Amino acid sequence: MGGVARGRARRRVPSPARRLDFGGVLAFTDWAIEILSRADAAARRFNPDVRVRIVREDGGVRFELTDEPNPDDVAIDHPSGFTLLAPADLEGVVDVVEPHDRLILRATDDPERSVRPDH
Repeated sequence: MGGVARGRARRRVPSPARRLDFGGVLAFTDWAIEILSRADAAARRFNPDVRVRIVREDGGVRFELTDEPNPDDVAIDHPSGFTLLAPADLEGVVDVVEPHDRLILRATDDPERSVRPDH
């Protein structure tokens, strides 16, 4: 089963995103780290200001690419190299489900974690 890693704020992103040391408010499964790292790297090849943002929507969340942070966004710099913009009060574990490597946010106390199938 994949591990869970935590993100910390360190690098600069375009204003008005604020930096926070999340101290574990958001955690990431290994599979989510891989997906977010690839998405971040691919997007920045076209526009170095683009970041992945997690947004609340319809009782859940969605992930999107943006080059303009919302005023309430905080930037989370993960040690693997990606930057995620998120609302400051968002908590949970970023995970992945099939089909199509869809990113989700699980409740912190949800014991289920996805494991990437072998290819």
